[in-house]
Amino acid sequence: MEITVKLLRVKDDIAVDAKLLTLTDKHLDDFETFWKSRLQASDEEDGHWDWVNKNEFTLLSSDYEKYAVECEQITQGLMMLETSNYYSKKNLQQRYSLC
Repeated sequence: MEITVKLLRVKDDIAVDAKLLTLTDKHLDDFETFWKSRLQASDEEDGHWDWVNKNEFTLLSSDYEKYAVECEQITQGLMMLETSNYYSKKNLQQRYSLC
């Protein structure tokens, strides 16, 4: 999967093209190389996350979808969605009236 999205480049406040992609080993390598130490040194609530371990834990499960946002060939974000056992809380009448 590849979808073009826009990200705001903070240094000059310009919208730049990025890609939303299915998570690959390249994205995990980028996390280990560029982001892990920065997050661990910060006060961010997700600074302790180990994405390599999370990926391995969910590798054989169809209950998860994993994505990366990539800009200028560097991973800028990772996301994991648990897709099973969750249902819409809107009833059918509400859902169809919104369309």
